Amino acid sequence: MLYVRASVVGIPDGEIFAIATQKNFLNTADVSALYTAIDALGATSFKTATADDAYVAIGLKGNTESVQEKLGGDSSGGADYNEASVVYVVPNIEREIKVTSSNHQVEEFLSFTEFDVINTYLTRPIIQVHDDITNDWNVGKFGTED
Repeated sequence: MLYVRASVVGIPDGEIFAIATQKNFLNTADVSALYTAIDALGATSFKTATADDAYVAIGLKGNTESVQEKLGGDSSGGADYNEASVVYVVPNIEREIKVTSSNHQVEEFLSFTEFDVINTYLTRPIIQVHDDITNDWNVGKFGTED
């Protein structure tokens, strides 16, 4: 787990980080370095995760107030699976980052983690009107001539 701590420490302040756990992440020998690294980012609910819980977090390193996290316990998806998902809106560049973890308890091949980067500028097209028709508009019924 030392590589996890080194990876987190290596992220420069002000850069975006995203974390999603995969099923059975607690079955490793020692997760104390992982807890220390995640705590340093400002995530507070990670230590409460139990085996097979879905957990996601995203934020700016060095800004603990920016951290968004979600822990999907046993009740989030019923008895068969649990899921956690957060969306982080990147300031000033019209982008969103979505992080999802879904852990299926019965059919493990359905478990996944997903990191999506969405360019939101393209989802809100801007239409520019070049012609001013305010002086040419006549009120009337559609399909009839004046």
